[in-house]
Amino acid sequence: MKRYALYLPAILIALAATLRLHHGSVEKTELQNAIAKQRASNISPSVTDRHAVHAADTEAQNLAISNAAILAKIHRVEEAIASAEKETAALELRLPPSLEEEIIKSYGPITEMGAEFGQFLRLTSADIDETQKELKRRGLADDELGHVLSQTFSKLASWTPEISAFEDVPAEIASLQSSALRETFGLNDSQTRRAEALITSHFATMKTTGLTYASHDDPDWRERRSAALTQLLWQLRPLIPVNSSQIPTLPKIVNIGAGIETQTIVPADGTTLPQLRLGFPDWPPVPWLPKSD
Repeated sequence: MKRYALYLPAILIALAATLRLHHGSVEKTELQNAIAKQRASNISPSVTDRHAVHAADTEAQNLAISNAAILAKIHRVEEAIASAEKETAALELRLPPSLEEEIIKSYGPITEMGAEFGQFLRLTSADIDETQKELKRRGLADDELGHVLSQTFSKLASWTPEISAFEDVPAEIASLQSSALRETFGLNDSQTRRAEALITSHFATMKTTGLTYASHDDPDWRERRSAALTQLLWQLRPLIPVNSSQIPTLPKIVNIGAGIETQTIVPADGTTLPQLRLGFPDWPPVPWLPKSD
């Protein structure tokens, strides 16, 4: 026992040293683990940062490419706009400043066209005395009447496409027709303005309902247009002199936009073939006049 007692301090020292070494080993291991974790933590953010930077660079490059494409498109659009502006400026030098001004300026010529049409109707339907007076006023001989009428008809016929287009601008067709009414029936200023207002309003409705010449290919267009123009004739009746010999020409005035039509003339005796001639539409019939057989 005493012999073991002599070794006890050494054993205790060795045990303590062993324990200390073990503890140191554990601490070393813990420190090494801690260092490894620290290194891992130090490495991980840097890798992450590199990935993030790379992703950011890639996105920036993609955005740069996309922006470059967009800028190129914008540049092409700007060039196209600049080119269009140059073309527009060049056209504006050759065209009237605006459609509104063009229409306003056209009222003068339209009025003249209407007046010439009215004169033509008056000459073709006037009695001998009235025709002689008109020829004298123009300084023409009797045998020149046929030539004048043929020449005037050819001129009016050449205008028919333009006149048909007037129907889609109610103010224009009203300007022409009211001028023709004035010339044919001798209306005063007040009556002419009233006729123009009535025609403008009526053709605005006809345009809305598809009864202007632009819709002439539609089914039943002629029948529906005839009914609408009959209403216009009734509206104009108070302005027309009651005993005027020109009343039968009214349909040709309100329906002038329908263009030139081929008319069949059947000889009274029935012994010769029917004749065909070109003329202005004479429908619808004047509703307050007796129907011809």
